Amino acid sequence: MNPKLCSSNQIITSGMYPFTKGQLNHLLVQRHKNGLEKAIVKIGKRIYFKIPEFDQWISEHTQKKTKQII
Repeated sequence: MNPKLCSSNQIITSGMYPFTKGQLNHLLVQRHKNGLEKAIVKIGKRIYFKIPEFDQWISEHTQKKTKQII
């Protein structure tokens, strides 16, 4: 497996991200609306996260939330 591609199970078990399986599934279902599609690779029926793009997506959304609070 390419270390830059991870399945949702690998993301959950890695402990690097604060998402549950249900939260990741929701993000995946809504990926066309929330902009996550650029961080996803679909190979057959399997869906993988491109880790650098996923990290960037998280930081962009964290910054948006922080700016809204201030």
